[in-house]
Amino acid sequence: MARAPSKLFLVVGFFLLLNALVFLAAYTVDRQEQRIARQQVEITAGQVSLRLRDYVRARLMGLELLGRELQEGLIPDGKVFTAQAGIFQQKFGGFQAINWIDAGGTIRWVCPRKGNEAAEGRNVFEHPTAGKVARLAVETGTPIMTGPITLFQGGRGFATYFPLLEGTTAMGMLNGVFRIDVLVEQCLDVALLESYELCIYDGALQAYGDHQHPHEAPISATALCHLIDRDWEVCLTPQGRFWAELKPRNHLLILAVGVPFSIVLTGLLFLLLRWQGQRHLAREERRQLEERLVQAQKMEAMGRLAGGVAHDFNNLLTAVLGHAEIAGSSTGKAQRHSLESIVKVARRAGELTRQLLAFSRQQPRVPQIIDLSDTVEDFGRMLQRLVSATIELDIRPCAQPCRIVADATQMCQVVMNLTLNAVDALPQGGRIEISVDRRSQEADDRDQVVLSVKDNGHGMSPEVQRRILEPFFTTKALGKGTGLGLSVLYGIVSQSGGQLKIDSSPGVGSTFEVWLSASDEPLSGELDVVVPSATPGSHGETILLVEDEPVVRRLVETALQRAHYRVLAAADGEEALELFGEHEESIVVLLTDVVMPGMGGVELARKLSRACPSLGVIFCSGYAAVDISDIPGEATFIHKPYSLPRLLKAVQEKVELVRAARIAAAGPAPVGPAEAV
Repeated sequence: MARAPSKLFLVVGFFLLLNALVFLAAYTVDRQEQRIARQQVEITAGQVSLRLRDYVRARLMGLELLGRELQEGLIPDGKVFTAQAGIFQQKFGGFQAINWIDAGGTIRWVCPRKGNEAAEGRNVFEHPTAGKVARLAVETGTPIMTGPITLFQGGRGFATYFPLLEGTTAMGMLNGVFRIDVLVEQCLDVALLESYELCIYDGALQAYGDHQHPHEAPISATALCHLIDRDWEVCLTPQGRFWAELKPRNHLLILAVGVPFSIVLTGLLFLLLRWQGQRHLAREERRQLEERLVQAQKMEAMGRLAGGVAHDFNNLLTAVLGHAEIAGSSTGKAQRHSLESIVKVARRAGELTRQLLAFSRQQPRVPQIIDLSDTVEDFGRMLQRLVSATIELDIRPCAQPCRIVADATQMCQVVMNLTLNAVDALPQGGRIEISVDRRSQEADDRDQVVLSVKDNGHGMSPEVQRRILEPFFTTKALGKGTGLGLSVLYGIVSQSGGQLKIDSSPGVGSTFEVWLSASDEPLSGELDVVVPSATPGSHGETILLVEDEPVVRRLVETALQRAHYRVLAAADGEEALELFGEHEESIVVLLTDVVMPGMGGVELARKLSRACPSLGVIFCSGYAAVDISDIPGEATFIHKPYSLPRLLKAVQEKVELVRAARIAAAGPAPVGPAEAV
């Protein structure tokens, strides 16, 4: 397994290398094809620019010759001008009009008149664009060409002005007017215009073309065309079928062949490496499975050991607690105070055992009435050992009763998880405040008991708060957290019918509040220390006591006898079966330990219940791994260590239930005390 990542990296690296070579080859071919295509477009753009330049220059030279004839007086009037200009237009073509403009800027002669009537008689100096150019031509005495303008005749075009001087005085101007679209169509081939999108720019103005600037196309080319005093930018972009033929495509063929080929080669390499490392992986997996099995067996053994130790320890605590309670009922006040202290210490030791087993997942959930404030205050002594010296831990119990229905050990786990979470938020030290309070709500008639854990650590962002309860989500570094602490806590709170509220801000700290419904019932196991000499309502009923621990067996036997019960004591299940066979008719309640050598308490109870269905059953155990779901539904279960008053109360309740059931089964006839037993 250790080599699996390296082999995977090798296969992935090989695949990436092959694909990199394929894409590099495709990129190189694509760039080469684009370069060739761009060169072809650039050559065509240069040719178009030369053709436009030569086409326009030839007509400008003709205008210059016509101007010399005007200057030499060879064209005396408009009729001769129209004839001469018409001959020139027929020979060269491409003109919208050839005009004679007098010194005042008025267009006097127009050729041809058809289609140019709107220009005849107009003053060119009044044109918003061409007027400035015409004045500049007169002032400088040099030919000038306009940029793209809107013509008097309509449409887009440009005009050239050739001033004619007589000495230093301007006689007028010879004006050549061109429509750009007509000029382009006459100058260039139809096939070229169908193959390319042509745009002509005069500076920032678009003189020809209806589309966006072709520089944005995949392939385009530009060329400059110099005319008189202006520079045109001729832009060509392939389009239509010609672009489909010109567009690079060989790189797609390389990708279509190269990528599948690289996948095949990578697959062969993967199979080869897998074949070579299969035996090694199998041996490695087998070794790891064996290690996991050994580790699991160790953990199971430790769990069983912890359960066994808890069983023996709880038996000892039961004996200590019981004898102290018996002694407390027959001594004076001075000795009784010391015995009460022994009882409290024994009960505290039992709670500590349950807490430790709960954190090792060996203690079953037992909901009962507890005071959360007292539980947190008692558990706070253990929390002090988990907090470093740089963190101040402040535990604030509530003065009012804070009774709830919950499992005490699970509540300790809730406090533990919240405290550890606060400790992680204080790497440089700080303060943690744990408080319990009783609050009332307007929307709910029942009061709420609120457990609050507050820290002044780094806090949480809204994104972290949204995911904080997700299983396996953690903000800790790899290997330093499982991400299960708060999710388990949330499960415990929900199982107990409560709510978890979180308030946190980055740099301020966090406050976790657990809201649980308050209870007004008395605390579970809240009994006096003194053992009564007789239980009210007892009439010498026979109790079958089965307990493998001699000290506990003698203690319980003594307590039951002092309560005026008749006791049949057995050390194991087999002995209990023999006693039951001898005294079946008189036995009312079976009081048995769950875990015993040989036959267990559950199996014993089932056998005896089949023989006597009305038999009352009470189970007791200090073994941590007992599954309460295995206990029959009508039976009573008591955890060790238990107090004798609690045990006697459970026995009395069970005796009364059995007595009532047997009276009901016997019918309305009166039943004597001896027969009832």
